[in-house]
Amino acid sequence: MEFILEFFREFREQSQDLPDWVNMWMNFMFFVYATGLLFIFHKWGARFAVGMILFLNVPASAFVTDLTGNIDWIAAVHLVLWPPVLYYLLTRDVFGPDAKPRSFYGVWAVVMSATIAISLAFDFWDTIRLILGTK
Repeated sequence: MEFILEFFREFREQSQDLPDWVNMWMNFMFFVYATGLLFIFHKWGARFAVGMILFLNVPASAFVTDLTGNIDWIAAVHLVLWPPVLYYLLTRDVFGPDAKPRSFYGVWAVVMSATIAISLAFDFWDTIRLILGTK
């Protein structure tokens, strides 16, 4: 548990050194993810996304940061954990046969999917740079 608290301290400290646009993007992501809480009692996609953040992404990111000593490696964690959520949302809640993209939840599912996809592109690029030793 202590390593998760240390992860949050490290994350907060390092995010102060990031460019403003990166912090704005992270704030936007937090807003989109938090909005998923509105739907967790009746939508599986929201349960999957919020559950991923709370029960897998945060602990795995904290573990990898503790293991490597480098918070940048959370990008690799995202590349493993988030594609299944994106796939689920796209195939069921955005383009699925029962999708209702004009509903409040449908709009959230589209925005969440786009947010995950854009974030994964950033994470892919960051992971490549980490592997090559240029970051």
